[in-house]
Amino acid sequence: MSEYENKDLGQQGMADKIKGKAKEMGGKAQKQMGKMTGNREQEIKGKARETGGTAEGKAGDVERNIDKNLDR
Repeated sequence: MSEYENKDLGQQGMADKIKGKAKEMGGKAQKQMGKMTGNREQEIKGKARETGGTAEGKAGDVERNIDKNLDR
């Protein structure tokens, strides 16, 4: 069984939200490090990672909301 088959949508949504927040924070740190060192490539990669983490967190919110509505 896959990881997704063992969790309901609410649990998976919370896991995705946490993973997304971790990626977002890592991306912010990478972006700042790029700014401080003048490394534009790292700054851009950090921003992309931050944006990806934000999107994953939002997807987790959507999954949790769907689960709440299905449980009604």
